[in-house]
Amino acid sequence: MQFLPAPFAQYAVSPTPSHPLGPYDPADAIYPAAAMLCAQGARGGSPVGIEQAVFAYNHAQWYVTDVMSW
Repeated sequence: MQFLPAPFAQYAVSPTPSHPLGPYDPADAIYPAAAMLCAQGARGGSPVGIEQAVFAYNHAQWYVTDVMSW
């Protein structure tokens, strides 16, 4: 799990303000990824909303298909 710096900065949430967050640190990316996915349609939990959110994360239909199959 990782983010490009710009979207990471938009959704970054620091549970510990003294710890600097990094977009390429998997632990730091979990909360921003959840926030972004919810903002992009996954909040309701419907399959269509989740697919929309995954596509917003990675604009490739093959990626959405892989994630949804997992």
